[in-house]
Amino acid sequence: MESTGKYYVPLYRIISDEVFHVDVVHPKYVKAPRGKKNDKRDAKRIADMYMRDHIAEYSIIPSADILAIRDIARYRRKTVNAISAEKNRMSNCL
Repeated sequence: MESTGKYYVPLYRIISDEVFHVDVVHPKYVKAPRGKKNDKRDAKRIADMYMRDHIAEYSIIPSADILAIRDIARYRRKTVNAISAEKNRMSNCL
C-alpha cells in the first residue's frame, strides 16, 4: 500500500486487523515512470515491485495510541491557530 497523505490510515487499520499482512511504502520509493498512468497500473507495478523485492524501505506505522495522540495534537494546533486568527481580526478592527 502506498502511503499518500492521511487517507491510507483508515484503510490500513481495516485491512491490517484481518488476516492480511500489509506493508506501507513511501510514494517516493514506488514512483511511476512518466507516461500514461492509472490506479490499476500503479497497483500492478507496486505488486510486481513487492514480489521482486525491489522496495527499499517500508514506512513505520505507529500504534493506535500514538495515532490518537497525534490526532489530538493536530486538533489542538488547529484550534489554537483559529483562536489566534480571531484575536488578530478583533485587534485589527479596533
